[in-house]
Amino acid sequence: MKNFILESPQETCARYPITSELSSFVLKSRGTIASILRGFDPRTLLIVGPCSIHNIDSALVYAERLKKLSVDVKDHFFIVMRTYVEKARTSLGWKGFLYDPHHDGSNDIVKGIAFTRQLLCQINALGIPCATEFLEPVATHYYSDLISWGSIGARTSSSQIHRQLASMLDLPCGFKNTCDGNITTAIQGMIVAKSPQTFFSVNRTGMLCKVESKGNMLSHLVLRGSNAKTNYDPETVNGAIQSLMREKLCPNIIIDCSHGNSSNNHRNQIAVFDELIDRIKGGESRIKGLMLESNLFEGNIHMYESASERKKLSWGISHTDPCIDWDTTAQLLFSSLERIQPVSYSSSCNL
Repeated sequence: MKNFILESPQETCARYPITSELSSFVLKSRGTIASILRGFDPRTLLIVGPCSIHNIDSALVYAERLKKLSVDVKDHFFIVMRTYVEKARTSLGWKGFLYDPHHDGSNDIVKGIAFTRQLLCQINALGIPCATEFLEPVATHYYSDLISWGSIGARTSSSQIHRQLASMLDLPCGFKNTCDGNITTAIQGMIVAKSPQTFFSVNRTGMLCKVESKGNMLSHLVLRGSNAKTNYDPETVNGAIQSLMREKLCPNIIIDCSHGNSSNNHRNQIAVFDELIDRIKGGESRIKGLMLESNLFEGNIHMYESASERKKLSWGISHTDPCIDWDTTAQLLFSSLERIQPVSYSSSCNL
């Protein structure tokens, strides 16, 4: 076993500081997302972007396009960009930009941390809020101040460590149902995250400490389908809402159009998105947000193709799950504008 000493999160954040303007933008974005989840803002939250970040230049091009699109659809959607730098693995595989930014197995975490923080600063500076899945609790301290929406993923929603992590995050945090489709596990995660917790952690100075969290009142449910079937149908959605109400949790949910809900076929996201937009228009007011996996170009490339193939194909194409392309993404949003109108309503949700 080899150990390499990293600088503390506090030291890294000082080298790549968040400005007061960016901090205000992140706080405002978190507030807008919270208002949507509470039902006070009638727009639909849309979390869209690459399955994972693997290239700074292509991520910034995507963010620039997304900013223009977000202005065009701002009366209907509040757009947040997927900036996933950590990737949970079922078995082995590339663990994400934070861990291996050079895509070559060198695992240069020092550069990964620096590149991640710089990129998130740049995307926020463009006026695009950032979303991610939190995986390594220690790593959270290096970049969570630049994140407006976070999630606990399908592989970790049953983890006590990740539930405790969510309890100390000062931002809206979604719990996904497990890979086998278990929604109860995610709801149990929300219950834990909502409650104050005491646990071991590392603080921003790198010291081992006891954390006493206040609990995260902005935790919510994300339906992402399972390995066997989808779970965005009205019956499953209504059942999930009833379960949330029984537990006195806010019964407003986000639906992931990808993963199990697309039967792991990225093109199926289009039909899922269209159906959900129609249902939102038809009065399913508890669906507060949708998620899409989208990149500059369609499809994906396996991370460990030959070096020549990576160089030729990697720019703007996913290195993890396949995505729909940019043109399809833009067309999908524009086609929905006439079908989804903002409607003012109040909510009894106690977030």
